[in-house]
Amino acid sequence: KWDAKKAFLHSGRKRPWTREVTMQPPEEAYRWGLVRPGFIWKLLRALYGLADGPVEWTLEVHIIVTEAGMTQARTDLSLYFLITPDGGFHGVFLAHYDDFLWGGDDLMEKCMSKIRNELVIGTDERGNFPYLGMRLREMPRWPNNPKGEFKLLLDQEAYVQQIPSRQITNALRAAADVKTSQTEYSEYRGDLGMLGWHAACTGIWSCYDASVLARPVHCLQQRHRILLEKAITKAKLYC
Repeated sequence: KWDAKKAFLHSGRKRPWTREVTMQPPEEAYRWGLVRPGFIWKLLRALYGLADGPVEWTLEVHIIVTEAGMTQARTDLSLYFLITPDGGFHGVFLAHYDDFLWGGDDLMEKCMSKIRNELVIGTDERGNFPYLGMRLREMPRWPNNPKGEFKLLLDQEAYVQQIPSRQITNALRAAADVKTSQTEYSEYRGDLGMLGWHAACTGIWSCYDASVLARPVHCLQQRHRILLEKAITKAKLYC
């Protein structure tokens, strides 16, 4: 997993930014003598916070990756493959803004070296690392692994254990038809959001629960909090 440092500041090198945008310099620029009074700045890059900032950075990454020899997928424009003219598959590259996931053989390593020369890479994690609430682990495919083959395991055990556990009391059960408070409503949405992300990624057993419990989100009662707590307990047990 790679993390590009100061991503948006490095856009515009392969593809010039055509929109003209000016800005008022910060007060520090005047105090430090970086700009004379009465002058403004013309931006050379689409900085973070501008509407076209993410677009320009994405296009910059696309040019760098394709120049390195990869082919963009037709179904997902953030996904790239390294395929040789003879049809050999050598690696995969996934871009999500300034986060990159990739894997492959020695030819893919050479390709990534070209990409690294074009970007400023901060974090470089391999073999075992967290990503968007998931943990990716590279492990030998066979016990002795005679062919040097590996498999990729994906789990969310640590993420699921972080979902808060709410105490279900007898008083709460007795008030099952009572409407939730604003605090309880916020807690419900947060907990349900975490359960939903788990269901969308690896927790297939939680898909039904997350879907059903999302329906009454605008008319919550205490009974829904009880059902959500049961669903979270099940997810922690199965994960």
